[in-house]
Amino acid sequence: MNQQFDAIVMSDQDQMELLPRHHADFRRKEYWDEFFTKRQEKAFEWYGEYSTLRPALHKIVKPRDRVLVVGCGNSDLSPDWANDGYLHVTSMDFSALVIDEMKHKHPSMKWDVMDMTQMSYADASFDCVMDKGALDALMATDDTPVLADAVKMFREIDRVLAPGGSYICVTMAQDFILEHLLTAFTDLLPTYKISAQEVPRSKASPFVPFFVVCTKASSDKRAMVQYNGKVYLDESGLLRKQWLQHEIEATQWYIMSQNELKKIQVGRQRVIELMTSSTSAAINTTPRYTIRLVDVQLRGPNGACGVFLVPQGREHEFLFATEEGAMELASGAGFSRFLIVSLGRAHSFASLEAVQLELNPKMLELSPDSLAKGEKIPYMTVQEGLGERHVVAHGTTDLSGDYFVEEVDMHRRLVFLSNNNTIQSEIKLLPPLTAKQLKDKAKKNKKKNKVSSTARLRFDPTFLAFEYHKSMVSILHYSLALTSASDHKSLLIGLGGGCLASYIQATMPNVTLTACELDPSVVGLAKDFFGFQTNNKLGVIVQDGVVCLRNAAPGSFDSILVDVDAKSKEEKAVGLAAPPLDFISDATLASVHAALSENGMFLVNVACRSSEKYKSIVASLRRLFGSNECVVELKASEQDVNRIVCAVKGPIDLVTWRKAQVPSAPGFTDDEVADLIGLMDIAE
Repeated sequence: MNQQFDAIVMSDQDQMELLPRHHADFRRKEYWDEFFTKRQEKAFEWYGEYSTLRPALHKIVKPRDRVLVVGCGNSDLSPDWANDGYLHVTSMDFSALVIDEMKHKHPSMKWDVMDMTQMSYADASFDCVMDKGALDALMATDDTPVLADAVKMFREIDRVLAPGGSYICVTMAQDFILEHLLTAFTDLLPTYKISAQEVPRSKASPFVPFFVVCTKASSDKRAMVQYNGKVYLDESGLLRKQWLQHEIEATQWYIMSQNELKKIQVGRQRVIELMTSSTSAAINTTPRYTIRLVDVQLRGPNGACGVFLVPQGREHEFLFATEEGAMELASGAGFSRFLIVSLGRAHSFASLEAVQLELNPKMLELSPDSLAKGEKIPYMTVQEGLGERHVVAHGTTDLSGDYFVEEVDMHRRLVFLSNNNTIQSEIKLLPPLTAKQLKDKAKKNKKKNKVSSTARLRFDPTFLAFEYHKSMVSILHYSLALTSASDHKSLLIGLGGGCLASYIQATMPNVTLTACELDPSVVGLAKDFFGFQTNNKLGVIVQDGVVCLRNAAPGSFDSILVDVDAKSKEEKAVGLAAPPLDFISDATLASVHAALSENGMFLVNVACRSSEKYKSIVASLRRLFGSNECVVELKASEQDVNRIVCAVKGPIDLVTWRKAQVPSAPGFTDDEVADLIGLMDIAE
């Protein structure tokens, strides 16, 4: 690792908005239990003093506006506001004792005893209704009577607000309170535009209040919500509410994490995604930075905290994308805490220095409390510069979600954001033909018209980027060589970018391959960006893979290959990344067995971190393929979670396979196929 910079140095330019993405592990109950315990000690000072709220209030409320402070209590907010030049501040609370106290302290101001769910003020009599913790106090629980009172309060606020007026709610945004507040002003009272931002907090506070502003607006403006300056537009009130909830909950999780992460916890890893406030749709859906926090040791020999910048295009590698690799990298760095930072797709980065300057505040926030005053946090990387990544295309498919097609070092890749650190498909680009070569090619084909520039793009179909694809191909290649099959019919479930299908078509002339892909848009991506072409030896059908297998005619295929990722929460919960559970159900495996010809072969990529689940998959294959048949496995690398499980409709003699003299396959080194076959073993 080469150190690129010495230290984090703060400056006024460090304030570009980087927002945490909401995290699924946000422990809401523990957060709020702690808040309500500590709130008794410090009352409501965590909601912010007037001096803290003043900058935001001055942007919304004019000095001559009519202001109503609901649930004022004995807070100094109202008198401080009045002393700041605001001439028409009315304050109310249901406690006569509190109001008497405030009248005595500030006799020149207007103080009323009143219930905020049933106010006696005239309609449209205020330009601003200010609520600092009043809603939170009212909604101490989410019981039905309490929710009904909150609705009454919102209706009363709507009634007393003049057109263009604002309800300003300073709230800790507990989940059910936020849900009820946003539902009221997007559904129950739909003529409101909503914005929110964090209230600046003291370093001593482990909680963050939010400044939620609901403004009576015309119909053309209410479709907009804002958070910390970031804008979301949608006609659907439900979608606007969900977006704002997501942003606020992300901030809550991040603040909670900061406090939790102050102490080193050896062995802990945490992934934090930082979004940008840009209004670009593509940028708004992809993290600008992804930070993997690794706690290695209590006292690192090189310091309390270090930062590693992953070069663009290398974030999928073992050291950066897996917990095991990250711990290996962090352990070698010699820090107590190591922050591994990946740079996001669809974002631009000027230089290493600019990235450091932008990250400095967040790195300081994520540093442990063992970082001494004046101690430096060094930045490191493994190569000069940030690395290069060229985004060729990005978009969204209905079935697979957001995707990117990118080029890194003459390799084109397909990446789905649902699995951001995994390359779905990768093909090698060949140098473009020269003008003379293109001209000669046109003459040879007797084409006189000009060849388009896109025709210069060439792909290497014999390149296989993934070890498990090489394993799958090696088994198929060996099987074909040993049987001398002249017409081998194969079915591939899961096309992706078409790289595996293109390899088989280009290198195995005796194979007629049918590829099955669920997502028609993915077939389009394969054709448009990865050189995938159909012909009389390679066809593609768009269909659910399980349906395809169950509809296959008996004995119709000599080999069936399954290369499909698992995506459901249930599958992830059992440590299964491939294939989906439906593909290894008894019903589907029975269909596979029936669809295979005599001595047919079933090859499936299994990526599973649970040994118990893997054993159950193997047991299912053994049970359904019968006692006379064999189930073997091939795992090319200990670092790779993928392994190919092969079930043969008939016995397989591994000793014979390992001794057989079979020439290497295109794209492999001389002994690579034989070496891979040598790794085959009985699946356990």
